[in-house]
Amino acid sequence: MKRSPIVFIALSFTLAQQSFACGEITPNAQVTKIVKRLAYSDFPKASDIFSLIRIESSYDPDASNESERESSHGLMQVQDGPFDVEENIARGVARLREYYMLTHSKKGAVESYNIGPKNYLNHKLTLSGEAYYDKYLLQKKVYVTYEKTGKVGKLGKTLGCGKQNGIPDWLQAALVKDAPDEVVEAARIKVNETKSKH
Repeated sequence: MKRSPIVFIALSFTLAQQSFACGEITPNAQVTKIVKRLAYSDFPKASDIFSLIRIESSYDPDASNESERESSHGLMQVQDGPFDVEENIARGVARLREYYMLTHSKKGAVESYNIGPKNYLNHKLTLSGEAYYDKYLLQKKVYVTYEKTGKVGKLGKTLGCGKQNGIPDWLQAALVKDAPDEVVEAARIKVNETKSKH
């Protein structure tokens, strides 16, 4: 069963139905200056970097994510990385660039930033990588709108913060690459039921 359409539809719907009040929606002047200086003309551009910072930390330079396997810190949630704003962004941008050169694709670089280049290159893409790329595309749309108009718009105000962006467990279970068909079908029914209520 193909997962891609349900990934985007369900993710878009889930994000559209939830309102989050966490973190900043737009970067401050210091972050903007650093990002624009470190951005590449091809990839990662400033809009790519801003999008990933919003996903990873909601522009919180003190953000921290501790797990049994690793710890990530700062604006770009660099593994065992520094909290210093400039150094953190520089390391994150360097990783994105490295992954872009390795995978020869923007999508590959973004998914590798989330799941690691080894998993991406070995085709071990799961919900985490697919949903992360969708979140990146949505955040990029918000940032481009902000750059053009000075406003984030409705989409920017409804997007959540953090790595999971408020995706419920039942939906995450359905989006896993090898999820059983009955789990996917149950999620599809739940999404349709929720849509019909709104």
